[in-house]
Amino acid sequence: MSQKTILKKKNIQLNDWRNLLQQPITDTHQGLAGSWESCAIGERVKKEGRIFTNEKDLTLESRCLGYDFYFAIRKEKIERALEILEKIEILPTVWRR
Repeated sequence: MSQKTILKKKNIQLNDWRNLLQQPITDTHQGLAGSWESCAIGERVKKEGRIFTNEKDLTLESRCLGYDFYFAIRKEKIERALEILEKIEILPTVWRR
């Protein structure tokens, strides 16, 4: 079974960010959320086993969710950030074809 098939059958749990969101939001959280490599999309990229090189390699939906996640963290809206995290987890993939 291919990695892509496995990803479609099971959502990807983004536990690093789930754990971070259990703590009060700090400048560190905001800095991580503002970087494609370390934001929720970045964690998903790592779980998919690929290396992020360019934002344009991501689907429009994943880029939008990445921006939404960043703004939720900036505004300290934890519930909204968790909702976005769930959407990122169930994406079939974050990569453009």
